[in-house]
Amino acid sequence: MQDPLLNDPAVFESLMKLSQIFQNAGKESQPRISTQQNSYDFEQKFQKFDSERKSKPWTDDEHRKFIQGVETYGRSKQTQIAAHVKSRTVMQVISHSQKFYQRLDKLSNYQLDLDLLKQLKPHIESQSMQNKALNYLRQTGLLKHHADRVQIDASPLTTPVLSTAYVNSAQIKQLAPQMNHVAATFCSVFKETKRIQFCMSYVAEKLGVNEGLCVLVLQSLVQ
Repeated sequence: MQDPLLNDPAVFESLMKLSQIFQNAGKESQPRISTQQNSYDFEQKFQKFDSERKSKPWTDDEHRKFIQGVETYGRSKQTQIAAHVKSRTVMQVISHSQKFYQRLDKLSNYQLDLDLLKQLKPHIESQSMQNKALNYLRQTGLLKHHADRVQIDASPLTTPVLSTAYVNSAQIKQLAPQMNHVAATFCSVFKETKRIQFCMSYVAEKLGVNEGLCVLVLQSLVQ
């Protein structure tokens, strides 16, 4: 039975250092036989444990923590993601990330699922999503000139951005001519990950669309 301590990345890294020490000891000009034998035995055990770790499938909980790590730190911060997962090394996280994103990139049969979007409507219209949309509108100047515009700039919105009189919806449609494709990509990736923020980031990166515009596109489809 495998020692549970070997699932700890810190313990694993320490074992790697010990393995190197034994290897160096075995290369001395006049090594003792006992040292050579100990080095060989330890190396054999280490290789066995290492092989078991690499072949062990990721659990649902480990993958969930991986997704959370990507959302929190960003896709490229592998060290921080590994620390968040805890039970995997940085190299294992890198390998898992590559395979996972390759699988997502191969999704080709994107399907727009309006029923799914309606189920997610409370999340799509959450305050954090509203802020993304509003920041995008401010940056691009798509807020309509209005006598009460100061209100939308000063206070958080409690209703969908698109339902206000401050937004030029026609211009938004011009900015996202492939609105259905954006939404379909979001739906397909959500079914794989069950994480809204991850989907937003992935769609924005893959399609080159601002996250705030993604929110506006999804809101337009659930009105």
